[in-house]
Amino acid sequence: MGTAMAVSAQKLVKRAEILSYLQRRGIESCQRSVTMATAGNLIFAGLLLLTFADLNSSAALLSPLSVILIGVALRFLATASSLPKQHDLKGRLAIKRRTRLLELANAGLGAAWLCVMLLLGQGASHSELMLIGFTAAGVMGVEAISLSALPRAAAISVGCIAAGGMAAMATAGEIGGVALMIALMLMLMRGIVQRYHTFRNSHLRTRALRRSRDVISLLLRETDWARTDWLWELDAGGRLVDPGYRFAEAAGRSIGWLRGLTLDALFDEGPERTQLVHYLEAKLSFRNVAVRVTRDGETRWWSLSGRPVENGDRVAFRGFATDITEMREAEAKVAYMAHFDALTGLANRATFNQDFSRSLERRRGQQQVALLFLDLDRFKAINDLYGHDVGDSVLAEAGVRLKTVLDEALTVARFGGDEFAVLLEGRDVEARARDVARRIFDAYRDPVAAGPHRLEVGTSIGMAVAPRDGKTMGDLIRAADLALYEAKRSGRGQMCAFRPEIGERDDESRALQADLMNAMNSEQLEIHYQPLIDVKTRATIGYEALLRWRRPDGRLIMPDDFIPLAERCGLIVPLGEWVIREAVRQLADFPDDVGVAVNVSPVQLRDGNLPATVMSALASCDQPGHRLELEITENVVLEDSSAVRASLETLQKMGVRLALDDFGTGYASLNYLRQFRFDKVKIDRSFISEFTSRKESLAVLRATIDLASNLGITTLAEGVESEEQMEQLAREGCRQAQGFLFSAAKPIGEFTGVPGQTGSGLAAAPHALAPEATESAAVPEGKVIVKKLRASP
Repeated sequence: MGTAMAVSAQKLVKRAEILSYLQRRGIESCQRSVTMATAGNLIFAGLLLLTFADLNSSAALLSPLSVILIGVALRFLATASSLPKQHDLKGRLAIKRRTRLLELANAGLGAAWLCVMLLLGQGASHSELMLIGFTAAGVMGVEAISLSALPRAAAISVGCIAAGGMAAMATAGEIGGVALMIALMLMLMRGIVQRYHTFRNSHLRTRALRRSRDVISLLLRETDWARTDWLWELDAGGRLVDPGYRFAEAAGRSIGWLRGLTLDALFDEGPERTQLVHYLEAKLSFRNVAVRVTRDGETRWWSLSGRPVENGDRVAFRGFATDITEMREAEAKVAYMAHFDALTGLANRATFNQDFSRSLERRRGQQQVALLFLDLDRFKAINDLYGHDVGDSVLAEAGVRLKTVLDEALTVARFGGDEFAVLLEGRDVEARARDVARRIFDAYRDPVAAGPHRLEVGTSIGMAVAPRDGKTMGDLIRAADLALYEAKRSGRGQMCAFRPEIGERDDESRALQADLMNAMNSEQLEIHYQPLIDVKTRATIGYEALLRWRRPDGRLIMPDDFIPLAERCGLIVPLGEWVIREAVRQLADFPDDVGVAVNVSPVQLRDGNLPATVMSALASCDQPGHRLELEITENVVLEDSSAVRASLETLQKMGVRLALDDFGTGYASLNYLRQFRFDKVKIDRSFISEFTSRKESLAVLRATIDLASNLGITTLAEGVESEEQMEQLAREGCRQAQGFLFSAAKPIGEFTGVPGQTGSGLAAAPHALAPEATESAAVPEGKVIVKKLRASP
């Protein structure tokens, strides 16, 4: 019997919920049509007022018409106000009260129409009775159509208006009119019932379809192909109803343990849980609310979505959950990477700039802010020689050592590449910064272990202090960077504080950069030539092209003063291309058997366009490739670059000769001559100036000449300044020489002579640079880099 009573009670509750659902939809329908109903009532009331305004009873007419206006206004306000969002018992009671209010408003409005028609029907003419009947029929039709979703309210309104029309007709003795009113009322009542049934069935079907769709969609998330989501349902008390296997598995609990548990009890305290509780208590739909749950000591994150259920059964809330732990971890990693350097674990540049900006804003009174810039000495050489993996290991170790020796209160960041920054603030900041620099230097005294290598890595540091060296972040960064550059220029492994004269030099350099850009477009650049001499015959066999910059005031600027600047500001490639094109163009002024040698920047080779530039220059001047020689430095072999190798091979196929310049000053050794197809080796002047006095230099000279001769490679001695050196070179078998003994570099117009002239003349020994006269041998391919444009010997 108890079970039967429970079932009966459940059915009653379900009926009440369905009725409330239909009443809510009915009120919503009335809200959409209330404007039409209001307009219809006002139009017919106005029509009666105009028709009967001249009657003695017009004053008495105004009172019921005023009641009509008040009733229309009250019903409009009652209908147009918003409905409660809750779908629980409280919400159902509010809907019921709203429905009763509308029914009362319609009853009052119908009573007002009854009074008006009864009043006007007394003593009315036949035509006036017809107008009253027309008005009654019109208002009844408007009410029946607009209120059919609330059938009781519609029937009350139609019945009262019909009663008023019948009373008016009966008073005047119009029995036929009474019959017509009765027939019209019955027809409209039937129409109201039919329209309501259609309305009811339509919304119940829609409700059932929506429930089925939601259940199917949520159940699909329980299938094997969607194992990351699971269904949850709550009763009116917020307790879990029939949790599934997937839910229990995700929670790490049994189904029996979960059943009857409030949903929020699963989750850890925090603002996320508070937000979820708010949605559940307010019966509000929600989407993608992230909450934290601890399972077996492991923190997981779930994303919950749900909405209240209006079907009247035991489920009051339904939704699904997704485990988003991996997504949250990925987001945390992205957030970390946005603020920290992945390789070193230090703050990145963006984070450092934010901290730096806040430090400058906090600076008050005597407090100062100090900025240290440091980079690793010899890091580029390590990167080139051992590869990027070893370089990364060095950078990672640099981060570890900085974090080890520096206080946690200091902001330490990797600025990019091998550059790091340290930020200090407070009093006596400069003294503290020097102490920090000392600790950094101490940290780099021991070699860095990178794989099988133990590498000596030092550091140089530049310092700037606010407000002395600048008040803005940009000014201080520039000052510290310039101080760092000054420390490296002064010998590395030391700290340099910014001084005004450092900034002045930089300003001059910037001005020089602007002038250099202008010089490239205003024909201020020119090429000087220094002869290359055959040691045995003393004949001029070629020339080296050396760049000069003649300022508008007549001063001649040497390459050592502006080539590094061109490399830093990105002008070296167009500058180098101009030198190649101009030197090839001026080949026409030399005898056909004389060639020209041009120094090439490493940047040009890495750029990849050098072969195209050379080919274009040779083709435009109709010159053969063998008349052009490109000089590259020996530490080019340290680069393992397929692009550089491809460029050099292309140049050799064009007939262009390759010379290894300044041999003996870089990282190479004699062994490298076996690995690369060089046509010539230029022995650095440092060995030439010392070989007559130092046995070591003479030994290097002999070894180089012997090996080159065996490989079929021509040797040239740079910086020859005495006859004694020249005679010794001839005895050792060196083929060519260059230096002030013969001539300094001069403009092409200052060279005069006839073919075969010795010394510094234009002419050369016949076919001295022709391919058939060149001693060369096939040398295995190797790795090369090229040297920047340089000053004359």
